[in-house]
Amino acid sequence: MLAINMLTLKIARVIKTMQITVEKSIVEHTWKLLPKEESYELFLNQISLYTLEEIANKFAGFGGVYAPLADRTKRHNAKLDDTDYNRRLLEYLKSVDYITSVLINGDSNKSRMGRQDWIDTATYKCVAVSFLITVLIPIPDMQTYEWRGARMLSLSCWKGKCFQCMWANMENVTIKYDWGKIQKHRFESFCYGPKTCKFKL
Repeated sequence: MLAINMLTLKIARVIKTMQITVEKSIVEHTWKLLPKEESYELFLNQISLYTLEEIANKFAGFGGVYAPLADRTKRHNAKLDDTDYNRRLLEYLKSVDYITSVLINGDSNKSRMGRQDWIDTATYKCVAVSFLITVLIPIPDMQTYEWRGARMLSLSCWKGKCFQCMWANMENVTIKYDWGKIQKHRFESFCYGPKTCKFKL
């Protein structure tokens, strides 16, 4: 068994990718070691360890677009981008009755006809709260991002108002020193959105 005091950031980054259940105490310590932007993968892979109340607390900690999911006091809507991560997350949340259903609003053909495509029309019974999650337009492919080009985005904007935008991204950047002899990596935030965006970079 891996001792908690042996955990390092390097080991934590291996644990976050594991899709088998890990001891909860190790997961929690791993969470503390990882930067926030890397904790999302750990959360999804180990979400079955947590109670509904603990899941709500994690969403509150994430903030941004996931913050509405933390409110379990009343029925309300929350919107998420249509990504593989969010689909996996919502599928699990439905399976444990954390949310009621998911509505996709990203099919352009049906949108033009004014129709809505339901993933699941079943009504889930929740004691505390139920959610209606509206999934928005699909995320563009990598070629689209490359074509648009990137601009630096302040970390405060990325963590705040820009977090829910599909054009705001966190990337692992290679930094070269001493004429390319030394390479280091660090996470930088970028914006691929229109220059007319009202938020300051």
